[in-house]
Amino acid sequence: MNPLYAILNIFIDPAEAAKQMDGKFAWVSPVVLQSISAIIVGMTMSPIAISVMRSNPPGNLSGEQLQRALDMMETVSKAQLVIAPLIIVAMIALVALVLFAASSVMDAKGSFGRLFTFVAHAGLVLTVGQIATMIVLKFRGEISSMKELTPSFGPDMFLGEGASGLIIGFCKFFSLFNIWYFLVLVIGLAALLNIPKGKALGVASPVIFLTFIFVVAGAMLNNG
Repeated sequence: MNPLYAILNIFIDPAEAAKQMDGKFAWVSPVVLQSISAIIVGMTMSPIAISVMRSNPPGNLSGEQLQRALDMMETVSKAQLVIAPLIIVAMIALVALVLFAASSVMDAKGSFGRLFTFVAHAGLVLTVGQIATMIVLKFRGEISSMKELTPSFGPDMFLGEGASGLIIGFCKFFSLFNIWYFLVLVIGLAALLNIPKGKALGVASPVIFLTFIFVVAGAMLNNG
């Protein structure tokens, strides 16, 4: 399949895209796109995060501790930009490995290589979410807290200020881009593995569960 067509088709017809994903290096194009996007988003958002931290530091930090924290944030952000492609490939490989293990347990035939290529393409949905976050932050104006660095694309936008981290995380899990990603996973896996969509949901369920844990834990950490 033409690389550009495969990339566009993952958003339009993930089943057809999954069926046509052949070739040893078919994963390269989506990984390159995700890497470029991650670098652009990182270069845009890191200065915003550092600025917010500098203007609204945690109350328990002294001036010296704050400067060390800011220096650390800047160092980490620069390192992430350099190794962004490696991080992306590692995350794709992890998700593909989980799906490969789940498909084996559920007696669904699938090769790790094809799953890796499919996951690389499906991840472009989450990349669109990261770009949307960047755009919202750029047009939001002044940002006064770290919480504002994660704009809402789900039911959490309707929660009040006093909502607990657990509730916020639960609602964030059902964001537009997460649901879109899960749908692409299930529909694509059904076509790729030639199994019913219900069984494909079972194969995808470990990835969905791990995403839930990650989102809820992050929200609880950020919202105390």
